[in-house]
Amino acid sequence: MLGLVKNSILKGKQNAIRKRSAGVNIVLHPDMPLSSANKMVALSRIVVQVNALEQKMQSLTDKELRAKTDEFKEYLGTQLREVEPQVEELKELFNSITIPEEKDKIKEKIKLLRNRMFVDVLPESFAVVREASRRTIGLRHFDVQIAGGMVLHEG
Repeated sequence: MLGLVKNSILKGKQNAIRKRSAGVNIVLHPDMPLSSANKMVALSRIVVQVNALEQKMQSLTDKELRAKTDEFKEYLGTQLREVEPQVEELKELFNSITIPEEKDKIKEKIKLLRNRMFVDVLPESFAVVREASRRTIGLRHFDVQIAGGMVLHEG
């Protein structure tokens, strides 16, 4: 019975990916944990953005594609300088607290604060990696691999 319920939920998640992220090729496996299926639904929207950038990335010269790394570094450096004072305040608060649950909450706030700065460059950076792979080794990342890389980024 539990397997039937899980399969029904996964089927619903698969349909959500198809509806919300047309053209994205992500197939949910029956053994996939439901929490991962939920993430894949959310990440499929970013994969749509990555896919939309594919032609733009293909039109760049090798030099322009390489220059994207410097663009990302500059942007993230600026973002980090803006976020770091808030992170330092949270670290000070973390050191003054003794309750483990409160420490966990502060750790999560720090993680979210730092991860937020990647949101704007995430689709383009994955599109650059996909194109670099296609040019250098002749292999293009599948949509599910792009989504999987984003899951690793969240960790």
